[in-house]
Amino acid sequence: MKHSNVSPKFFKARPLPHAIRDLVEQEINRLVEVGILTPVSFSEWATPVVPIIKKNGEIRLCADFKVTINPHIQVDQYPIPRIEDLFGRLQGGEQFTKLDLSQAYQQIAVDESSKKLSPHTRDSSGIIAYLLVYLLPPQNSKKL
Repeated sequence: MKHSNVSPKFFKARPLPHAIRDLVEQEINRLVEVGILTPVSFSEWATPVVPIIKKNGEIRLCADFKVTINPHIQVDQYPIPRIEDLFGRLQGGEQFTKLDLSQAYQQIAVDESSKKLSPHTRDSSGIIAYLLVYLLPPQNSKKL
């Protein structure tokens, strides 16, 4: 956080189109089942959920953090490495892996101090929070 005297912001859930309510509910329930989301009874922070419909018809749950924590966070700026530099560093490599990035944002651990900032509101069932986010182990590691 840029400043220590930031007041928490709690935004109500945005209305969802009736046509996607069941899909959003199913996705929330799936994320709770796999341990990515957890219901919470109280939170000082709440961000509206923004459901995105993927090309395959599934729902991706996003959150509108621009109205809550984004204005108050200190963003670390890192330059993106050039592809030539990356390939140069990989030259002579002996171990390779295949990473599953299908749910990439759900594979990054949320720091304990950040968990209180992450709750999202939802339409009718209360508050959910990203409390446990996991990193999948490599599936196809090979030593060459």
